[in-house]
Amino acid sequence: MSKTAKLAVLVAFVAFQFACSASMSSLRSRAAFDLKCNENDLHIVDLDSRTKGVSGCGARSVYVEDCQRTWANTSSCTWVLNSSELPPASMKDATTTLPTTTPAADPTTPTTAPPASKPATPGG
Repeated sequence: MSKTAKLAVLVAFVAFQFACSASMSSLRSRAAFDLKCNENDLHIVDLDSRTKGVSGCGARSVYVEDCQRTWANTSSCTWVLNSSELPPASMKDATTTLPTTTPAADPTTPTTAPPASKPATPGG
């Protein structure tokens, strides 16, 4: 095989590898949905060549790029949620989870009886 042919095969292989990766816009869209956060509020870091960390709105998640090869030797890639650390619901949705009425007394809590009044004494 000539040098030109080898170079052409190498260029085609490299182009194929880059063309078959999941896009960053796909990652931003998926993370915004999972974290209930605006895409502009997300911060993305590389953890390794196929793994990204995404944080925003008090939450963070790890996504792994998953590529499936087809019978025609092409691939379809997407980002898969690997782990997630969401803030407690009471912090994230505090305005919707606060009670609007005074809570009822706890029936399991013992109550003390009011002090008994002294009986009335005649002439007293």
